[in-house]
Amino acid sequence: MRIGIVKKKYESIREWLNEKSRRIWAASEAEASGYGGPTIVRETTGIDYHTIGKGINGPEEKKQPDIARIRRQGGGRKRLTEKQPDISGAIKNPVDSSTGGEPESPLLRTGKSSYK
Repeated sequence: MRIGIVKKKYESIREWLNEKSRRIWAASEAEASGYGGPTIVRETTGIDYHTIGKGINGPEEKKQPDIARIRRQGGGRKRLTEKQPDISGAIKNPVDSSTGGEPESPLLRTGKSSYK
C-alpha cells in the first residue's frame, strides 16, 4: 500500500526535481514512512540508499540552504587543464609536424590518421 503511494508521488514530481531536491525529497519521504522507509523509497524510485542517507544526514538541512547552488562549492569534475596543465602541448606535439593550412587560422588540417 505505502509503496504505491510513494511511487505515485514520485512520478508526479520527478520531472521538476534536480539532484539536490531529489535527495531532499527522498530523505523526507523515507523519514515519513517510518521503519523501512529508505527501502520503500529505494524500491519505488530507484534512488540509491547512499543518496537517501545523504539527504537524511546531509549538512544542507543543518544550515541555511543556498537556493542558487545544486552542488556544494568545489563539487563536480575538475577541468582537465587543472589536472594535467601540459595537456594542450602534449596534444599539439605529435600533430604539429604534419599540419597544413594557414598558420594564422585556428582551423588546421593534418595528414595523420587517428591510428597514427
